[in-house]
Amino acid sequence: MLRILFIAIWTTLLGGFLAASSNADASVVPTVRVGLDVGRTVEIGADTDWLVGIHHSGTRPARVSSTRSWKLQAIDGAIVRVSDDEFVREIADTLFVYTDRNGSGSVRVGGRPYRGELLVFARDSQLFVVNVIDLESYLLGVVPLEIGSQNDARFEAVKAQAVAARSYTLSMLGRWKRDGFDLKDTVEDQAYGGRDVETARCTRAVEETRGVVATYDDKPILAYYSSTSGGHTAGASEVWERSDRPYLTGVRDKTSRVKHSFCDISPFYTWEEVWSITDFERLLDSNLAAHAPEWSRAKYGAFVDMQIRSRSESKRVSSLELQFQHGVVTLHGDEIRWAIRRPDGGGLRSTLLERVGVRRSGGRPVEVKVLGRGYGHGVGLCQYGAMGMSQEGYDYTQILRFYYRGAELRKYY
Repeated sequence: MLRILFIAIWTTLLGGFLAASSNADASVVPTVRVGLDVGRTVEIGADTDWLVGIHHSGTRPARVSSTRSWKLQAIDGAIVRVSDDEFVREIADTLFVYTDRNGSGSVRVGGRPYRGELLVFARDSQLFVVNVIDLESYLLGVVPLEIGSQNDARFEAVKAQAVAARSYTLSMLGRWKRDGFDLKDTVEDQAYGGRDVETARCTRAVEETRGVVATYDDKPILAYYSSTSGGHTAGASEVWERSDRPYLTGVRDKTSRVKHSFCDISPFYTWEEVWSITDFERLLDSNLAAHAPEWSRAKYGAFVDMQIRSRSESKRVSSLELQFQHGVVTLHGDEIRWAIRRPDGGGLRSTLLERVGVRRSGGRPVEVKVLGRGYGHGVGLCQYGAMGMSQEGYDYTQILRFYYRGAELRKYY
């Protein structure tokens, strides 16, 4: 409890430091604490001389040369520093790492540069590295990974992505508070790559929409987005066991201005997956029990058939029945994507399945085939749809209002 309290106090002070060390109007920009995906050991450093504050040391922050880095590991709830000769010395349970106060330097984690500062702490044998950064700088490392730079004709889509990512971030601040940060740097929240992934066009999109947020009832919306809707976005309750929000209802991906779906430019607008029966059963053996705890190969026997039993309003499969020799397993909503994975092990691209089939030889299944449309959960903004709308002349405000029905756009800071 004391450690969690310290982390909360430390990060509050750190947020104040960020505000004081940025340009004049940045004091109103929220601070985001991003949990970086690291292992049990990590190397930290910076591209300029850097300072490290050590909790419980009783000393002023130490200055470290840019030519040096520290290799850190968590052991029994403490951070230890591993030197070149593998001598291990305990440091503390929490470190604060930063560079010069004008924001021009980058801290480094595993060689990757990040704006802002770092908070490093240990719990048992797990090492946590948190990038503490202002929201606008954070978006510079999100937008390129989530939608890419695109071309001039699709620039309004990039701006729409910037606003969606900003809105999502604000709505989810504190999501992982018990772990000491707000958001993860993976697609579980938003992909974030730090300074290395920044591009000029994505940076311009963030700057030109600075502070613009999609809101509902004066609060930032939970701005979900995915790659390709396949012709119709989904309401949140179609995909997950949660109620729809008014701005997250299903939307047909076209208007009277066009005769085709905006997202039909996506390479995943339609797709096909084929498994041999051996590979299909192997994937089920690896993944099905996580979604149907009662299932086991020994209990249910060999796979026999697969049938679509119901569809949601957007025509996504809401229940899929897997038939075995000695029983039936029914999958629902988005869990279908993760129980039935692609041959390469990735999740099924979507639940907007047009047809499923089993080819037989001598009465026994030998091959499983699925035809589908779209990529991702399908809730909220369709990224390829936004690109298509941009190419048709819609601006980013029109794109956002199209996918998030009833949401309002306003300057949040």
